[in-house]
Amino acid sequence: MSSHLINVILLGLAFMLLYTAFHATTMLAQSVFEGIKNETINGTNFEGGGYISLGIASACMAIANIFAPVIISILGPSISMFMGGSTFLLYVLSFLFPMIWSFYLVSILLGIGAAILWTAQGTYLALYSDEMTVSRNAGIFWALLQIGYLPGNLFVYLSINTETITRSTRYPLFAVFSIVCAVGLAFFALIIWRTFIEHRQSNLQSSNKEEKITMANIIETLKIAVRLLKTRNMLLLLISFAYTGFSQTLFQTVYPTCIGHFIKYGGTRKRLIGLHGVLLGVGEILGGGLFGFITKPKTSSQRGLIIFIGFVLQIVFYYSVFINFPFDSPAKETNSKPYFKFDSLTSQIIAFIGSFLVGLGDSSLNIQKSQLPQSILPWQLLTYIYQKVVTREDIYAQVFVNHLTEIKCVIILYSTPGLVPHWNVVQNYTRNIAIAFDREYTNDILLELLKKCVPWKQKLNFCGIDQRYITPVIEQFVTEKKLGNYEILTHIQFELDQSVFLEKSKILPSTVPEGIEIRQLKSEDAPLMVEAWKYKSDDLYSVAQAQFCIENLCSMGAYRSGKLLCWRLLLYDGSFDMAYTIPEARRLGLSSLLSVRLTAEIFKRQERVFGYTALNNRKSLGLAAKMGFRETGISDWIQFEPIDTCVQKDLHPHILKSSI
Repeated sequence: MSSHLINVILLGLAFMLLYTAFHATTMLAQSVFEGIKNETINGTNFEGGGYISLGIASACMAIANIFAPVIISILGPSISMFMGGSTFLLYVLSFLFPMIWSFYLVSILLGIGAAILWTAQGTYLALYSDEMTVSRNAGIFWALLQIGYLPGNLFVYLSINTETITRSTRYPLFAVFSIVCAVGLAFFALIIWRTFIEHRQSNLQSSNKEEKITMANIIETLKIAVRLLKTRNMLLLLISFAYTGFSQTLFQTVYPTCIGHFIKYGGTRKRLIGLHGVLLGVGEILGGGLFGFITKPKTSSQRGLIIFIGFVLQIVFYYSVFINFPFDSPAKETNSKPYFKFDSLTSQIIAFIGSFLVGLGDSSLNIQKSQLPQSILPWQLLTYIYQKVVTREDIYAQVFVNHLTEIKCVIILYSTPGLVPHWNVVQNYTRNIAIAFDREYTNDILLELLKKCVPWKQKLNFCGIDQRYITPVIEQFVTEKKLGNYEILTHIQFELDQSVFLEKSKILPSTVPEGIEIRQLKSEDAPLMVEAWKYKSDDLYSVAQAQFCIENLCSMGAYRSGKLLCWRLLLYDGSFDMAYTIPEARRLGLSSLLSVRLTAEIFKRQERVFGYTALNNRKSLGLAAKMGFRETGISDWIQFEPIDTCVQKDLHPHILKSSI
């Protein structure tokens, strides 16, 4: 079992234990408060309300969600989850010692803690998932989370035997729930410990840990959260978020209260709240398995269909509530007639079928997760080929297919455009390789393509490789075959949204220093650029590449009296790269000026502006953040050198038929 999968399971277990207590508590809250009102506490009558308490928590959670990313950026997701989960324990404990002020204070803390907990959960799950495992991990987490409905509510069903939840019933209930919450926090503490160990063992995490978080970083994170709230997609999502909040309030708080208030159900009606929770949990668990493991929706239309099915199931549930319960049942004990008059047994059957359906429908809505970003480079390269920016003579693509319309894996061997017809006269020539693939089939098919299509007798540079899935396959293949030596250079992939760029460009400096001219680069600038560039290769590749990009794509240079001081260009694989300022021209803001102007030009050519920055290149990281780029993944560049270097002519491109 991989370390990432263990982390996901621990996350699910921690949430399962936490919500075992919390789900049962929220379903009982209004009924418990009504029982407490009949008691005299500290000489005064208790006047608290379950609806008011949870309403306060929901309002605080909505506000705190704006600030949650700042807290997580400071503390990290694991510590943030522990801190957020602690408020759930306080909330459960407050039912043991009921006081009005403590209930409402803890409700405020609960809302803030829930916002931090769930935002941190999404961050943590994303850290340990990739495009292939995200559906599996989401399904595992969701199934474990929803298991929390079963033991807590089953305990409620078996423990309550009275029409009113008295002190003698309340104490053992919430003592057990408090212990379960505490065990859940222990799992969060274990997650913190594992995170600490991983940080110590990982060079990547160690380098990130050394960077201090400044007030400017915190303010920028907060600004990004506010800006995100104003974007079109987020405003559209607010509709679905509002619906989710409404539905969960209904089936987790109002609906169980209706069951407990309906006198027609007799003296067992309070314990039936637990049975509702159990059936709700069964629906959630089955839905998590069905929609997370069995169907495995991949396209947006498939996910949309499942969401629609979930919506229909919940509509059926709402209709069953409308016809089966009196209108005043959420507010008080009642024996009023519902819209349709069923006998007690039929009414209970309808109620609990609804409990199962709403759980099934809720899981179908919540299990659908957006696919995580992947390496953009090979896809943009294929786009350039289609647009004939890069010609077929410059690119040799090896394709593996099961069917003519189902491409499973593509290995693209590409070189400096214009140099390919003459590459056999260049000694020690380096070939670039990009890989595009269907992750479900990559492991077997990629190995076959690595054997048949890659010229292992010459220097190779695997570009924009997914480090979590593709890099281990290449490493193992090279090591087992003893093909040569390799070095892995890890980069952060950044992408810039056009709407964010338009906002950022209003505040970024736009004034050109006196005596400086900014214009398109010239082909004769290429040798100077390559000479100063840290990542140049030892052959003609870099100069020819720069010349092609200058002549065919976007580029910007800053000149003083005809001398090139600073430059930036769009590479022919589509990435925003090769930025450099000569030492005597630094601190003039030239790199920012060129980046803004070049970005505006790139958006005219293509939909996505992206680039790669070495993990230790703090200046580039700072400039990327300043311009509004967001981190969308980690990619590897694998530099391979064979034991015996020789030049071989490529085989004619061909299609390999699947043998699987």
